Amino acid sequence: AVTTPKLLDGAVTSAKINDATINNVDLSAMGAADGQVLKWNAISSLWEPTTVTGTEKHIFFADPNGFGVTETDRSFFWDTDARAGLGAMYIGARRPITQSDDVRLQLIDSLQGGLVYPLMIQNLATGSIVNGSAVGVLFSVEREGNFGKGALVYERSNNGARGDFHFLQRDATGFDTDNPKINQDAVMTIKNDGNVGIDTRTPTSTLEINGSVAASIRSESIGPVTVDDDDYTVIISGTVTQVDLPTASTCTGRIYIIKNTTGTAQTITSYVNADASNLSETALPTGILKLQSDGTNWQQIN
Repeated sequence: AVTTPKLLDGAVTSAKINDATINNVDLSAMGAADGQVLKWNAISSLWEPTTVTGTEKHIFFADPNGFGVTETDRSFFWDTDARAGLGAMYIGARRPITQSDDVRLQLIDSLQGGLVYPLMIQNLATGSIVNGSAVGVLFSVEREGNFGKGALVYERSNNGARGDFHFLQRDATGFDTDNPKINQDAVMTIKNDGNVGIDTRTPTSTLEINGSVAASIRSESIGPVTVDDDDYTVIISGTVTQVDLPTASTCTGRIYIIKNTTGTAQTITSYVNADASNLSETALPTGILKLQSDGTNWQQIN
């Protein structure tokens, strides 16, 4: 018989084996059952059959010692049945969970009454001059080629990794293959100080719009007319005799423009007139009346 002591001098080499290698057919089952694997036992100095089991669809990792595989608390799994068989990955919660069948990747965290960040995207730019470094998410709906046309980007612009958000839209026609760029495709910017710019990356006011502005406008000829959340300018004519505004305390800062074209003064919810000589004015004169809520009263501001 060929025993371990007879192999210590290395007399049996690959070249002396008929097919020059040891294949699966050259090995016995060594006690393993269907689906098991062989694992070395350093204590007994023997290969032993073992069974690797886990939760259905979950993903295995190297164990803490870097050997073998282990299942980490059932919080990382690939569901081959999700999304009509296309599959999806779920990270962060033990099964069973309420899985979304509309997403390819679902990140889950749980902190009742607090803020969680299931995802972080980072640009590891370092050094003393890093302003202008940016990180973002690119959006595309094309199947082939470089067709990312929308992006949300965070650009460092100050110390302490502080920066600005930019919404980018690649405004090009045809089959343009460039991804959007901050310096030419930013359509909206939110500065670190809270200022918002539309079509400008350098707003100096709370809201700065480099372009036209539109607001709602409607005309009514039959009354009474109730002004609501969807209104900005209301034009009255015909038989309208009464205009009702919302309670001032429910819409602090809101502005309405009322244009009276009936030819005579009508009635409106009380307001403080322009020079504050009447704190409960109810007359709606012909022409234009512009009102703004101060949180307590409607104030005439024209």
